[in-house]
Amino acid sequence: MTLKEAEMLFNANDKIREMAANGELQAFHKRCSDTQSAVETGYTNVMDQLDRILKQISEMEDEVYDDMRETESLERLRSHERTSVIDIIALSGGNVALENYLIIKGLAETKDEGS
Repeated sequence: MTLKEAEMLFNANDKIREMAANGELQAFHKRCSDTQSAVETGYTNVMDQLDRILKQISEMEDEVYDDMRETESLERLRSHERTSVIDIIALSGGNVALENYLIIKGLAETKDEGS
């Protein structure tokens, strides 16, 4: 027991002292510690799963962009992977899906106005 723990126990009420005397307090602290570890592990697992899902989504979006480049001659569409030297130099990450959506939306509006 540390000096700080002893001081806290000395200043604690009778219920806490009783819990400390029969081991309940230590068991409570262990449950809290175990719960915190479980929450941290769960959080890490959820974040890993989200990362994998986002990667899958990006890969699927890139397949759609590749198809649109080939079938619709939309060379301006960007993929999630930085392949262009200009992208690397400009450090332009941005939101590829949003940028591509705006390009396609603009082209669709232009086609509608021309019809």
